[in-house]
Amino acid sequence: MSTHNLSRLAAELSTHAKVIQDHLEACNHAGLSLDTNAPIEVPLDLSNTEIREARAALLKSSKLIHDLTSGPRDLLMDLTVNVFIHLIRKLYCFGLF
Repeated sequence: MSTHNLSRLAAELSTHAKVIQDHLEACNHAGLSLDTNAPIEVPLDLSNTEIREARAALLKSSKLIHDLTSGPRDLLMDLTVNVFIHLIRKLYCFGLF
């Protein structure tokens, strides 16, 4: 498996974030929010290839940084918890729990 330079990944992340932020500001959006009154969908023009590609790259870079800094053990624990929750939901749906 390859190694990654976190500073380089952070610089890539920043570059893609700037493309998204510039687009938001051009569309009169100050930024993004998860507040209760925030839009349900991210206000991005995904028909714009540059925006769509910047968003995809931003998501990929941020997930990679998250995964690398979490490490294998924490990632496995997150996966295990998510699988367990999914299993409990399915058991509940079928009346088995």
